[in-house]
Amino acid sequence: MHYSDVLKLNLVEGLGRKTILKLKESFSSEFLEKLEFKDMIDIINEMTGRKSVRYDYDTIQIETEKILEKCYDENIRIYTCFDDDFPEKFKEIGYDSPVLIFVKGDETMLHDRCNVAVVGTRNPSKRGFDLGVKYSEALSEKGISIISGLALGCDTAAHTGALNMGGRTLVTLPSGIGNVYPRANIQLYNDIMEKGGCIISENNPGEPPRKYDFINRDRLQAALSEGVLIMESSLSSGTFHTYNYSIKYNKKISCSIHEVEDESNMELNEKIRNYKTGSAICNIMDLEKWIDKLGLEVL
Repeated sequence: MHYSDVLKLNLVEGLGRKTILKLKESFSSEFLEKLEFKDMIDIINEMTGRKSVRYDYDTIQIETEKILEKCYDENIRIYTCFDDDFPEKFKEIGYDSPVLIFVKGDETMLHDRCNVAVVGTRNPSKRGFDLGVKYSEALSEKGISIISGLALGCDTAAHTGALNMGGRTLVTLPSGIGNVYPRANIQLYNDIMEKGGCIISENNPGEPPRKYDFINRDRLQAALSEGVLIMESSLSSGTFHTYNYSIKYNKKISCSIHEVEDESNMELNEKIRNYKTGSAICNIMDLEKWIDKLGLEVL
């Protein structure tokens, strides 16, 4: 199924990701390729029991052409769930998989088995930020790619640590590629691109983030990683979503244990340690032991 058709389906208001994934599971790509857009909508209506999915085909066609032109001009690749080379890590999460992703930069990280997500609060302690840089440097030195979300705080520390060591880092954006969020990290975004990193997003290029896009971003972080290192997080932080997805996807979890002034910043870390749902990292030696448990396929 051509990615332009997937783009069109994705632009139909009210047509969710899981419905498109169900379409993929129910019919072969060869069969779907022979269908007109209207025929696919009719099939979806039958599958879901809806009377009708409303759409304006001309508007969708124009918007699709704009997206394709933007991707061509800005060297953005489109992967769809119908592609043979769609990342296996997304296939492994079933109906949580994205329908399509936009990718800019070194896309090999989407297929590697040597990724670790380093995440946490936007407002870490100085100690937490410094350790985020230090641990990310140590991971990068071993050839491990760092995944994070470009947010202020712990995400910034993670990407910075990777760049410091000349390592590879991948950004999961809540916004569309080209719409840097937060704007305060535009220089970091540019540095990641200039130094061979990768940016991915489910949103169409240039789109601003919506509230639920941050949770969607968190699931992509967990899916692409072999392990997740949580630097600092309260139980109400967005990082808690990454943690829950990591549990769901059976990822190996670790958390930094260090002194902080604001104890709420360590609520999730303490929960992980107390309930033994992950490894406690108190120093570099602990980090190296955890890395050994991951069994990464380091390049």
